[in-house]
Amino acid sequence: MHIGTRIEEARTARGIPLAHVARAAGISYEGLHNIITGRASPRLSTLERIAAALGIEVRDLVARPEE
Repeated sequence: MHIGTRIEEARTARGIPLAHVARAAGISYEGLHNIITGRASPRLSTLERIAAALGIEVRDLVARPEE
């Protein structure tokens, strides 16, 4: 599972609109959409802001679940 999928799962689980996450993270709606769809790779600082907007830790977005 890639980071975009994890962002989208966290966002929908919390019922937060995409535009709200983008605004809270200080990035454009299009930029966040591109990250979610895998068209763009976010910098660590951007991931930190997205995670904060979602109320989660960066590790929740990048950690691989144990198999």
